[in-house]
Amino acid sequence: MTDDPAIRQVPSLEDDGVSLRSAQPSADASTRITVRPLTPADRPFYASIVDRLTPLETAAQRDPAVMAEFNRRIAAAEAPEPAGAEAFLAVGPMGEPLGVLSLNPMRDYFTGLDRAYISVLVVAEEAEGRGVGTALLHHAEA
Repeated sequence: MTDDPAIRQVPSLEDDGVSLRSAQPSADASTRITVRPLTPADRPFYASIVDRLTPLETAAQRDPAVMAEFNRRIAAAEAPEPAGAEAFLAVGPMGEPLGVLSLNPMRDYFTGLDRAYISVLVVAEEAEGRGVGTALLHHAEA
């Protein structure tokens, strides 16, 4: 277990279901995914995978070129994030970056309760199928 509040335990998918993995090294470090706050040093990785966020078509019929430029500016920290937004990086057992999650706070219109929505969830192509997206989602829910 870790006492660092910035690093949370995240579930890791295994053959027998979901089990919690600590952010600290474990006996089976090959499946460990750690989620931590995104830092300025992580921005080049984010920029390298941001194109995965731009769809060919969207339900809202948004211009893909406009979306791609907006996402590129956010990844490079050239555009302001919404107030209170938090971004996180999933890293593998060797510290390799695997994916990015961004959460934006909001107040529920009907209940007045605080909540958040996921504005970015992107996983590097080489990390697909390894439970990275699941780990980031569990981090968002924690």
